Parts: sequence; C-alpha cells; structure tokens
Amino acid sequence: MTGSSWRAPLTAAVAVTAMTLAACGESARAPESQPSTGAGFPVTVQECGGKSVTVQKRPERVVPLSATMLEHLFWLGVQGSVVGSGESVRPGTFPQQFQADGAKVKSLTGTYVPGSYDPVSREVLLAERPDLVISDFASTFNTAGAATQADLAARDVPSYLAFSTDCASEGAAQTNLDLVYRDLENVGRLTGAQPKAAELVAGMRSKVDSVRSKVASAGPPTVWVFTVEEAVDGQPGSALGNRHTVNAVIELAGGRNVFGDVNESFAKTTWEEIAKRKPDVILLLSYGYGGEPERQKAYVAGKKALADNPATRNLPAVTQGRYATMDYWLVAAGSVRNADGVTELARQLHPDLFR
Repeated sequence: MTGSSWRAPLTAAVAVTAMTLAACGESARAPESQPSTGAGFPVTVQECGGKSVTVQKRPERVVPLSATMLEHLFWLGVQGSVVGSGESVRPGTFPQQFQADGAKVKSLTGTYVPGSYDPVSREVLLAERPDLVISDFASTFNTAGAATQADLAARDVPSYLAFSTDCASEGAAQTNLDLVYRDLENVGRLTGAQPKAAELVAGMRSKVDSVRSKVASAGPPTVWVFTVEEAVDGQPGSALGNRHTVNAVIELAGGRNVFGDVNESFAKTTWEEIAKRKPDVILLLSYGYGGEPERQKAYVAGKKALADNPATRNLPAVTQGRYATMDYWLVAAGSVRNADGVTELARQLHPDLFR
C-alpha cells in the first residue's frame, strides 16, 4: 500500500486499557453544544504544502474524505455539520463513545478493500454542496475521478490537507506529535471549535509527557510495523517510514522504527529486507473489521504468516514471540487517540516500567 493508492483504512481497535476507552479523560465526551456560529470568522490556516486555507464563516456542510478526519470532527464536537464521509464507520472501528453516531454518517464511497482505492467521485462530492472538505491523504484529492483541490477552489469551496500521516512536503522525520496537534488546532479553527481543540491537545501532551518521563532511560528496541490486512498477494505491505505518524508514536513510546531511515510515509519493501533489519519487536496492527473477535483473528493470522514465511520464520522476534499488538488508529494515523497509542505501546515495549 502506498501513499498514492491508499484509501484511509477503516478503524481497528485493540482491547486496551480503560484509559484508552475514556481517551483524553473529560475531553473524550462529546460536547453538549455546538460552538457559536459566527464568532472568530473568517479564519485562515496553512495546510500541507504551505497553501493558505480561508473559511469565511462557520461551515455547515463539511465532508471529511477519510475516517481520521471524520473522527477529528467528532472529537471537536462539530459532527452535526458533517453531510457525508469518504468512508463508512464499521462496527467496532470508531471510538466507542462515537461508534453509534459515526455509523449513521452517510458514506460517499463503496466498501474499502485492502490494497485498492475508490475515491469519492467529483460528481458525488459536489452534489453534497460542501462548504469545507478535509482529508489527511493527498490521494483522496488527486486520484482519477476525484475532485481536486483546484476544482474545489474554483467553486469557492475551501479544502484542507492535513500535515500528519501523509504530508510529503514536510521536510523532517516525525518524532513527536506536533503535526497531529497542528491538525487538531487547524481543523478546530476552521470549524469554530478552537477552544475544544486546545483542550484536546493539552490532554494529549499531558499523557505523552508522562510516558516520556518513564521511558527516558530505557534502551529503545527496534520495531517493525506489520499491518496484517495489508499483506496481500504474498507481499508484506508498505514499510512505514519516518514521515509517518507511527514513527512518532514508536519514538515517544521508547522504541525505534526499524524503517526510521526511510524518508517517506509509505515505501515498498520485501520480506527479505524486513529480515535483514532484524527487528527486536514486531508490532502487529489490525483494522479490526467487524470488531474485537476479528481483530484477534488477524493477530493470530499475522503471527502464523511470519512463522511460516521462510524469510522471517527464524527472526528472533518470531521464534521468541516478541510481539506487540495494537489498534491501527491508535498509532498509524494522526488522531486524538495517538496519545493513548503512545501509552499502550510503551506498556508493551517496557512492561517493567509500568507495573
């Protein structure tokens, strides 16, 4: 899976601590009221690529083109403005407190199949008469048949391409969650929810700082990220490099991405290349389509695939069972839940520090 062909996968979830289910404490609950309609507008922010995005008034017809951006809007409490999404929300794939309402959001595309990509078509998107379109993947705008950002601008529809997850123009490795914070703050400003965004970011910083203080003196194990459902046609899926959010989560959790020298979000790799890098720990990610039982099956299937593969079966991480298992959305896409992902991954990489 590459950044050019990727459709943001639908949410997976791992059975994590009660803290994760109550992500960001008080900030996890949907606000009881929408932000005021007029105050603070117009607003201008910068998006990935350095372009300015201006919204003249509080948006009333927002279309997020990915599940991550839909989740952002729920956390910010402005989900009432969403008229459709680039993805549907499947059972067990969204934050628990938002799951029921998220499943009601109209999907503007078909069902995602790993390794393929079906964008929201230009005609379908424009038919929704959006006054703001947001995404965290350039492919959602640039794939053939999609409405480009230039198309939208010609119709005076502002669009925002996020910094976290897949921003090719960012010139440095992601070793912290600053890009995620920037996206939350920017989307908060664009939707009139800036105070809520500030609250969410403060909660995330507090959690991350707590983890960093605990793992500061620990030796960092090398970690290879294996998204089980992306291992299609006998290939291992993409290597997630240092421009990817997962690189920041691994670093903050006291680990080191085995592909941290790759200056991309997504890069091609082979089983042989993975074996050469000899990861200390294999981080199994699953989208968890259908919920927890399916997720657990994916972890079992991932371990079996590695044990059966001639290129990986003799890796110490495989023979000694040094695995971590995680929700894809906690660690591999920029979201509020990344702070919980840092905490949960640190617990698995350094269990002795979290007794």
